[in-house]
Amino acid sequence: MSRLLSAPLWAGIILATVSFLAIASPVLPLQDPYVQQSLDRLMPPSSAHWLGTDDLGRDMLSRLLHGGRYSLFVGMVAVGISLGIGGTLGICGGYAGGWIDRGISSITEILLAVPGILIALVTIAVLGPSLFNVMIAVGLSQIPHYARQSRASVLSIRSQDFVLASRMAGSSHGRIMLYHILPNVAGPILVLATMGLGSAILESAALSFLGLSGDPNRPEWGSMLHLTRERFQDQPWLVLVPGLAISGSVLSFNILGDWLRDRLDPKLQSRG
Repeated sequence: MSRLLSAPLWAGIILATVSFLAIASPVLPLQDPYVQQSLDRLMPPSSAHWLGTDDLGRDMLSRLLHGGRYSLFVGMVAVGISLGIGGTLGICGGYAGGWIDRGISSITEILLAVPGILIALVTIAVLGPSLFNVMIAVGLSQIPHYARQSRASVLSIRSQDFVLASRMAGSSHGRIMLYHILPNVAGPILVLATMGLGSAILESAALSFLGLSGDPNRPEWGSMLHLTRERFQDQPWLVLVPGLAISGSVLSFNILGDWLRDRLDPKLQSRG
């Protein structure tokens, strides 16, 4: 029974439900998230509007589910950028060593000293406010973390016997990295990517809250908070609905990341 009620299980159920509803939102019997109805302004949760309406009469349930598509997509694209660039740099630097490793490590350490949100803000300032640029900004801000993790993983296995044996057998560097290095560093990077999805959703929501995602009327969770923040005392559901969606998704990704780390780390398994 305790296994059925475990936190990772509930986290997976929450994320699966949120993802399904977000993806299926265009075909679900929901109201148009952009349609404004002046007669239904600021209605509390009811049978007609399960999560109430905002100050323009738009259905909050519809905006929440449609907004999940944007928030989850932004998070996945941002993690893809971070993983692709940071993971590649870390693996190449850790395997090559020498001045290549020192150069990549120095740049990584410098970037790690700068808050990620500051890197994202500078990127938005250069590229301009839009949802596409938010994806790029969040992805670039997380690159140093993936580079450091992948480099550390490579350094721990590049001197292992099976790698040395493959090198002495005449295998090319590309073959060694593809068949020996990459499969052994995939676990820690997967854990970081799972947790990174939550961080990317939170950071993109913060940028949208600051009005940097372009269209403020787009039903994105951070933008919903931005538009309704001044009405928290009188109509708290306007802030609680997107706020709980963001916090629940981030918490669920962190729980799944911890679970994956425990499952993929042999040292933690041996202790258990």
